[in-house]
Amino acid sequence: MAVERRYNKRYPVDMRVEYTYRGRRRLLSRAQDISLQGMMLRTESITPPKGMLVELHLKVGSRYWDIPAVVAHSRPGGMGVMFHEPQPVLCRLATTALAS
Repeated sequence: MAVERRYNKRYPVDMRVEYTYRGRRRLLSRAQDISLQGMMLRTESITPPKGMLVELHLKVGSRYWDIPAVVAHSRPGGMGVMFHEPQPVLCRLATTALAS
């Protein structure tokens, strides 16, 4: 059995997230969970490799977010990203919007 290495609770979400890296155009994904320090994204096209810096672009409620992150793990069809700084407000808004 694998050891769980997460430090923060993950909350299920389903929201649109666009991401960019290496100056490419915005690519579409969907967040499937979020925590204070990161999120898991389902990707439809290109999935950047582990360690790649990405910029996340999303809207929660009436607020727009541009968040720098790094790819923590990557597989075909998805990637886990870790925010450069914890995002408690985003996490709270995303999980509150889901409950509404």
